[in-house]
Amino acid sequence: MSDSADLIRAARDYPAHVTVIVVVPGQAEPWQVANAAFRLLVDQVRQLEPPADELQLILLGQTYQTLDLTAFEPEQQARVAHLLAESARGLRHGVVSRGDLDGWETELVEALGVLEMWMEGLLDTE
Repeated sequence: MSDSADLIRAARDYPAHVTVIVVVPGQAEPWQVANAAFRLLVDQVRQLEPPADELQLILLGQTYQTLDLTAFEPEQQARVAHLLAESARGLRHGVVSRGDLDGWETELVEALGVLEMWMEGLLDTE
C-alpha cells in the first residue's frame, strides 16, 4: 500500500478512540491525534529516511502512544521537531492535493497544520 489514498483508507479502519499525544515544550496542552493518523505521519517520517535514533524515538512514541519532546536533549529535540514538521507538511500537502476531502481528512489536515506550526515554533526558539 504505497498510494496515499490507500494508506488513508486503511488508517480509517483503526479504532478512533486510540490516540497518540505529543508533549511539546511551551504548549499548555499536548498535540493529540488518532493512532491511525499518527501512523500516517510515521510513514511520512520514514520516507525522509531519518537517522535511526530519531526514527526509533518516534516509533517508541507510536508504541507507547506518547512522544514527550520535553524529555529530549535540545539537539535531539530539534532534530525530531524538524522531522515532524517536514512530515506533517508533506502529509498535509499529499492529502490536500487529492481534493474533495471528507470529514476525517479535513480533521487530519487541520491537526497536521497545528503540529507543523508547533514544531516550527519550537525550532524558532533555539
